Amino acid sequence: GLFPGNLDARRETAGKIRGSCSACHLVAAWKPTTYSSTSHGALRVTLEGRHGEIACAACHGPGRKDLPALPGATTSGTAGVVFALKEVECIACHVDPHGGRYAAAGARPVQNGCLACHGQASFRPSTVSLALHQKFAFALEGAHRAVPCVGCHADMKGATTRPTLIAAPGRTSVSLSFVVKRVGCQSCHSSPHGDQFASRKDGGACESCHGVDAFKPASRFDHDRDASFSLKGAHSQVPCNRCHPSDLGTAGQSRLIFRPVSGKCENCHGEKS
Repeated sequence: GLFPGNLDARRETAGKIRGSCSACHLVAAWKPTTYSSTSHGALRVTLEGRHGEIACAACHGPGRKDLPALPGATTSGTAGVVFALKEVECIACHVDPHGGRYAAAGARPVQNGCLACHGQASFRPSTVSLALHQKFAFALEGAHRAVPCVGCHADMKGATTRPTLIAAPGRTSVSLSFVVKRVGCQSCHSSPHGDQFASRKDGGACESCHGVDAFKPASRFDHDRDASFSLKGAHSQVPCNRCHPSDLGTAGQSRLIFRPVSGKCENCHGEKS
């Protein structure tokens, strides 16, 4: 199961309580039982977080709400209580809002299933950290670390605060697939350069010139290395806009013209008479 537990301790506990009333009850009074949440911790499902606040009958009693019905009296006895339950995985009681995407047989399986991203105290907020997000397709680096989750995962806007039980009437679980189609920076950002760099070998990839910490300045661009015109001598002191004039793009926004720009001396200095 997904919940922690020591196998040897479970076996020892099972051996003690099998058929022995005194393992959980006192002769002075049948109720309350002496079986505690600590005792339950030796089983496959530990009572941590919210599970420790739920009454025993919510899972083991005949009227357990919003969960599949228990077997008949033949199994449960006159008390109508069943202790050996088959529900040991989160999805046995709760609807998976991710549609099995992160399950062992899902499209993006993660170790430990639900508990890899969620605690037992509450379903939200998740326990996904920057370090854990690094393992997914898009690493959160630079300025992306400050973007709220809903900035990319729009389906979180309608998410419920707690997971929905299997048979909860009138309640539906929001779909949280977290499938975000990203094919590059242009998926979220508009290029201010238009198609000026489309003919380059990299197709004008933003990351060739820009880092993820900030768009300006272009921290990865080296004019001597990446351009056909090397900035040597006095040219290194010339402001960019002296060679790269501004122009209005198709959207009516001002932009610098980087290509094509002539590298001939006379285009800037003129011919001597």
